[in-house]
Amino acid sequence: METEIKDLLKMYEGKKYNVIYADPAWRFSQGINRRKDIREKFGTNEELSIQYPTMSDKEIIELNVNDYADDNCVLFLWTTDAHLEVAIKAINNWGFKYKTVAFTWNKKRGFMGKWNVKQCEICLLATKGTAHKLLKSFKEKSYLEENKTEHSKKPNEFRKRIERMFGDVPKLEMFARTTIEGWDAWGNETNKFEEEKGIEIINNSFPPQSLFEDFG
Repeated sequence: METEIKDLLKMYEGKKYNVIYADPAWRFSQGINRRKDIREKFGTNEELSIQYPTMSDKEIIELNVNDYADDNCVLFLWTTDAHLEVAIKAINNWGFKYKTVAFTWNKKRGFMGKWNVKQCEICLLATKGTAHKLLKSFKEKSYLEENKTEHSKKPNEFRKRIERMFGDVPKLEMFARTTIEGWDAWGNETNKFEEEKGIEIINNSFPPQSLFEDFG
């Protein structure tokens, strides 16, 4: 299913965020087309499947994220190594500057990539303004080993680390697939995942029509 997105429509009127946490719907079209050959060549049953609408590189880069970023804002952006160059372009176009790799998630169970077995995913950290002054804790670790569960679902531990790093500031999760207390959620599957233990699910998500327009 093709996803056509022109821009982020109105969400909370005039609201700005000090933390934006994003897990874009990256597209893997070429890799998927080769998947059968890779499985046959290397004798693996691993297969990358499409389980939600994805976006082109151009669509992601052109999202108007800067409209919702405070003058001082930290961006956490999940990406794959295959999309790293595009992720940096998105960071720049969204009005941020790349700083470091915030998190590395070792999923413990890999899958066959084009060049080797993949089992880690990275979350980039970028900033706008003098965002470093927002930091409350320097003690959070960048590395986590935790088994992968549902497709594209990131461990909630990363949200907890961000909360400890920056405290009670306005926080937005983009491409959210659940709603979490203390976070505003933007996405078309904000109720996808069940309530996680110890996390209160609340109805503060933006409606799907704020993400996708009907182009007829």
